[in-house]
Amino acid sequence: MRAYRPKIVITALILVTYLAFASAAAAEESRIVNLLELSNPIHQVAAGRWEFISGSLVVDDTRAARMNFPYKPPAEYDYIVKFVTTKPGGNIAFLLSKGKVPFAWSLNTRGHMARLEDIDGHSIINNPCLRRYVLEPWKQYTAEIQVRKSGVRCLINGQVVQEKYKTDYSDLSRNVKWTMPRKRLLGIGSYSGFMNIVLEAKVREITGHGRIVVKKAGRRGRRNHHREEN
Repeated sequence: MRAYRPKIVITALILVTYLAFASAAAAEESRIVNLLELSNPIHQVAAGRWEFISGSLVVDDTRAARMNFPYKPPAEYDYIVKFVTTKPGGNIAFLLSKGKVPFAWSLNTRGHMARLEDIDGHSIINNPCLRRYVLEPWKQYTAEIQVRKSGVRCLINGQVVQEKYKTDYSDLSRNVKWTMPRKRLLGIGSYSGFMNIVLEAKVREITGHGRIVVKKAGRRGRRNHHREEN
C-alpha cells in the first residue's frame, strides 16, 4: 500500500482543522433559538388567552393581548416570526428590547401601517417610521426585525419595509398597551377583534448570547410567588 507523504498529511490536517474551525465560528456567529420549542415557551401572560394548537401559538380576540417568551436577547439579534391573521381590523406587535430599552414593531391591519413604536413617546403622530403595508387575512407572513447596535431594520417576507432606523435607542420606548412585567424579554402582542396565529418564532443571535429565563419556586409558605433569574 502506498503511504502518504508527510507533507500531504500535514496539509490535509491543516485543511480539516480550518474547516472545523470555520464551521464552529459560523455556528457561534449566528446561533438559532426556536422560542416555540423551549420547555415552557409561554413565560408570562399579561392579557389574553394564549395556547398551543397543533404546534402553533394561538391568541384569542382579547384587546391588547400580550405575552413573553422566557428569553432575554443578546446585544444584536434577528427576531423572526411567521404568522397568520384571520381577518383585517387589528394588529400584531413584536415585542423587542435592546439592553434595558423595550420597544415594539407593530403591524396595523386596519390602517395598513407598519411602525416602530414608540419614538419620542409617539406611536403614530410624528412617528418617522410609519410605513404602508397591507396584510391579507389567512396569508402566511414572516416578519424579521434586525436589532443592531446602531439601529433597527424590519422586513416582511424578505421585503424591506423599514430601512435601518438609526438610533442609540434613547428615543425608543414601548407603548403602554404592550406593557409587560419583564420588559426585556421578547414577546408577541395582539390588538384586535380576531385571532392571530404564530407558526414560528425564532431568534438568530448575531452578537453575544441570549439567556433563557427560568422560573424558580419561592420560599416555603409563598407558593403563589415565583422568583426568576435575571
